Amino acid sequence: MRAVFPAGLARRVGFLLLTLPLGIVYFAVLIGGLASAVGGAFIVGIPLFVGLMFLWRALARFERRLVRSGLGVDIPNPYRTPFEARAGGTGDGTVDFIRDHLLFHAVEPAEVAAIVIEPVLGSGGCVAPPPAFWTALAELCEEFGILLAVDEVKSGYGRSGAMFAVQRWGVRPDLMALGKAMGGGVLPIGAVLGTERAMGFDDLSTGSTWSWFPASCAAALETLAIFREEPVLDNVLALEAVGAVALGRLQERFLEVGDGRSIGCFQAIELVTDRVTKERDPDRQHALAERLAARGILADSSTTSLNLQPSLLMPPEALDVALGIVADAVDETIAGEGAR
Repeated sequence: MRAVFPAGLARRVGFLLLTLPLGIVYFAVLIGGLASAVGGAFIVGIPLFVGLMFLWRALARFERRLVRSGLGVDIPNPYRTPFEARAGGTGDGTVDFIRDHLLFHAVEPAEVAAIVIEPVLGSGGCVAPPPAFWTALAELCEEFGILLAVDEVKSGYGRSGAMFAVQRWGVRPDLMALGKAMGGGVLPIGAVLGTERAMGFDDLSTGSTWSWFPASCAAALETLAIFREEPVLDNVLALEAVGAVALGRLQERFLEVGDGRSIGCFQAIELVTDRVTKERDPDRQHALAERLAARGILADSSTTSLNLQPSLLMPPEALDVALGIVADAVDETIAGEGAR
């Protein structure tokens, strides 16, 4: 099992297993607070949708008061980020902001226990930060001794095209939260994995009525076996390629399609009223989602984008057909206006 996980995270035999995946990020934050000598503040990538309620509970109400505050910063969206890398900086505008502003004006670096982030946003818009972000963030965490905690509850187990999304960029986190697909969609289970530095203690209760459920553990082991024996990840990368081509064509054809992105089986389009201002068009987006539902395609019309998240096992040919239906629905929704 250890060979499956990112290097350094499986050294601890007794890593935490729970059957409450929605609360798994909550436990990751508590572990971060315990592992840090200072406890203190957490810098959180926003939006962090998975386990968000539990995360803020951890930040605000941890009984030992190891967690004092949470600071939020937008996860870098290559299409929308407000930050630009400065000359002589870290190489990434978001990390420049964390270093120059948050760690200078808002909190002392020595008081930051961890940076918590989803490697790929799911419900937040199927967004992946650029590679330069991860390099700069890892260097920042190493420089100041800050733990890097990643929420892979949704992105883990292949949806990004790698077993875990951090592996796409060679990121080596200190803590990783897992859930959802960990049980193969059969039974609920979650886990927090960590390095010896992050989890080298026993002062945290992990017991609950639902912990250590044998059937969930069996489902998790069988899920790992399927990933070892079947070309699931290869199929996800093929689906990513199909999505990149189809969504790129939509951008070329319609001015109202501001962005189309495909990261594994995280795929999304953003409808905008103006290509320059990038103002979102939620009314048209919701209308598009309704039109797709009537044609048998379920799409998540979120506050950020229309999210298309196919099954990891979907044949690439079937996705190509489905995205053709999406293109027709976009055409009808826009009613030909703005077509090139």
